Amino acid sequence: MGHSFKPIISPGVPESARRLFWEVFFASRGRGIDLDAHFPWMSCNQNVFCVEIKDPSIADEALAALVVRTLSVGPDVCAGLIGLVCVDEAWRGKGFASGLMSSAIELGESQNMAALILWTQKPEVYAGQGFVTDQMDRFGYVESAPEQRIKMEYATRDWHGSDADETKRGIPPFASRGQVISNDRASLIVFSAMGGLSVAEWVGGRKDVVDLMMASLPDRYSLNIAEGDSLISELEERGLEFNLKPSSVRMVKYLGGGASIKLPIIKFLDRV
Repeated sequence: MGHSFKPIISPGVPESARRLFWEVFFASRGRGIDLDAHFPWMSCNQNVFCVEIKDPSIADEALAALVVRTLSVGPDVCAGLIGLVCVDEAWRGKGFASGLMSSAIELGESQNMAALILWTQKPEVYAGQGFVTDQMDRFGYVESAPEQRIKMEYATRDWHGSDADETKRGIPPFASRGQVISNDRASLIVFSAMGGLSVAEWVGGRKDVVDLMMASLPDRYSLNIAEGDSLISELEERGLEFNLKPSSVRMVKYLGGGASIKLPIIKFLDRV
């Protein structure tokens, strides 16, 4: 990579990087509402950093970029969540992604982060820079027969509503709208996408959560879940048909003395 293409680190997310993110992850895939709907935290300079490579011959144009969002993972300990790693199509194959990641690592070290964390379906891309796989997600469908449905009362409300914590988490890139489905024992966060409804998050005991799923969701829906989650065994015990295949993996690069830190499970909606 030439000297003129040295990555630039800045607090917050500059407009040049925002335009690139929108083009690569949304416009080119024919989806999306706007960046503020999907990543409302992106408008804040606090705890958010951007690494970008700009074209020196064109004013304010990003050729490659990524985001690092800091998250507390323990008392006085934070990690950096890396996401939206992308390179403009015309500039791929020139080592820009590697340059972005090297700068992200330098940023993490300078900010005393205990670790950097990312989610990917191509772990081999990041293994060479010291990232190791520590968790795996599964994604697929769950089906139930009409006679397996449960009757119970529950309430629904829009996900992207007035609650401040919700507006900071946003709507996943694949989705157009979200709902919270709840009763006094459990709650689900469900999103509408082209393939139907997708369950992204839940709260409650596994039996109560599956009860609510069987009462409120259609006969077929998709589910994002961590491998080994007890909800999977509950679905099996109930006799529901499901096919949850390996999807993304969580990769971690420990920085400084961070290897002694036990990283928590980071919920789907809190990722970058």
